[in-house]
Amino acid sequence: MSIKKSLIVEKLLKIIIRESRIKGFLVCGLKETAKFILKEKGYICLLARNCDIKPYKIAIKALCRLKNVKLFIVSSRRKLGRYCKLLNRSHKWKKSYKITPCSSCLVLKSKTFNYHNHNINNLLALLSKFSTKLLPRAKVGKY
Repeated sequence: MSIKKSLIVEKLLKIIIRESRIKGFLVCGLKETAKFILKEKGYICLLARNCDIKPYKIAIKALCRLKNVKLFIVSSRRKLGRYCKLLNRSHKWKKSYKITPCSSCLVLKSKTFNYHNHNINNLLALLSKFSTKLLPRAKVGKY
């Protein structure tokens, strides 16, 4: 994927996350993401490439594949935390903050949220053009 196309995808993901966070349809964290995917309430899942816990990463990929949730992989946990606005602000200085890294987040399905938005349609059309590898089956057993 070229640099321009990857920047376009990141901008569209930022817009989608911002809109869903404002309306309250964003869930952050590995455990909550897995819980809502199992309940079949997920629409778009974002997973960080440098996720700490490998079994969770494999499980979320498998759950997204089973429950037909669209999965996007973001380059780092820090970038995903910035997109989700997970910030710790200092009480002394108003402008200083620290970004909390986030391993995964999920945009929830809802009747009131407009999924046929122009941004979401652009993102899905752009990603359908790229050749994507099928995810390998998750290994069952002890990790």
